[in-house]
Amino acid sequence: MNFPLIDAMRGFAALSVVVFHVIAHFNWTGFPVSGPLVWFRIGGMGVDIFFVISGFVIGLSTFTRLRRGSFMDFARAFSRARIARIAPLYYLTCLVFMVFIEPALLFVPGIWRQVLSHGLFVHSWFLMHQGGINGVNWSVSIEMQFYLLMLLAGPWLGRANCALIAAVAVAVSWSWRAAVFHLTSPEGPWGTFPIFVYSTQLPGMLDEFAAGVLLARLVLSSRGRVLLDWARPRPWLLPGAAAAAVTIALQIYWANSTYWNSGPMVAGFKSVLAAAFALVLLSACALQYPMVVRLTAPLRYLGTISYGIYLWHLPVLMALKRVSWLDGPGALPWVLALTLLFASLSWHFFERPLMRRFGARAEGAENAPLAKRS
Repeated sequence: MNFPLIDAMRGFAALSVVVFHVIAHFNWTGFPVSGPLVWFRIGGMGVDIFFVISGFVIGLSTFTRLRRGSFMDFARAFSRARIARIAPLYYLTCLVFMVFIEPALLFVPGIWRQVLSHGLFVHSWFLMHQGGINGVNWSVSIEMQFYLLMLLAGPWLGRANCALIAAVAVAVSWSWRAAVFHLTSPEGPWGTFPIFVYSTQLPGMLDEFAAGVLLARLVLSSRGRVLLDWARPRPWLLPGAAAAAVTIALQIYWANSTYWNSGPMVAGFKSVLAAAFALVLLSACALQYPMVVRLTAPLRYLGTISYGIYLWHLPVLMALKRVSWLDGPGALPWVLALTLLFASLSWHFFERPLMRRFGARAEGAENAPLAKRS
């Protein structure tokens, strides 16, 4: 199944994260605090968009492959495709970060622990490792753990009652995040950072991934196909509902801007975001008009290279921070230009050739974990 506007969502999510980090790292206090551009002040939510998209595209891939063959055939093809898609650029950017951006890391006692945890994609579980090598890598760890979960639970997720899946995902994620909030003190030297680290582990993100997985189940069902066929002649309907849901979610967020000090927000807000972004994703599946697809071509290309945008942008940003006189407005065009250059080169000459060589062509651009990835 082909939904080209999903790449447009990826492109927007990737740009959101990049601009968000420029604002934060360059202390860009003059960036707009109202109007549409205010989104970029909370652009870290682009990672949440990526998690919902991941649940959707990996769900589609998993359920389609399981219908075509045996579990072992699925497991081999799925594992090969995911590793070929994620690991090469991830390891390359880790190496670049350590050698050219933070070479002092090479001389830190016990650095082998950082390297090992990142190599095994488990660094997100360790407070001192989570952002140790290219800070955005925390979400890649979560993504790879989600892939393992899909590998193991895919057959059950493909046949279980959707209401049961939703209930389990919400119960686990809410319970996890609530426990983290009540067991982690924000009074230490790290402030609320430990709450962020531990609440965003895979159990705490299950509601976002599950929103995408359940949407994949819907789209593959006869009821879902009927819904999409009914919505296409009414192009205002699903986008209108999605816009309303996103507006409500952001109003809730702005009304509780002391997010990490609020138990209810930490425990439950991700589910609100998941539902809103799932509606946006459903709208993207329905809006396949040729004119819309053509007009979004540049954004869709950014979606194609979004994994590279996500992994390259922080090394680029941190290199530019060494230019002492560079401020936020001056840095943004350079960060964007250099990041897009590296992402485009790595996609065409590194990522895609490796994916083709190792048999991942069928799933070539299915997923780009940007998270998130912030």
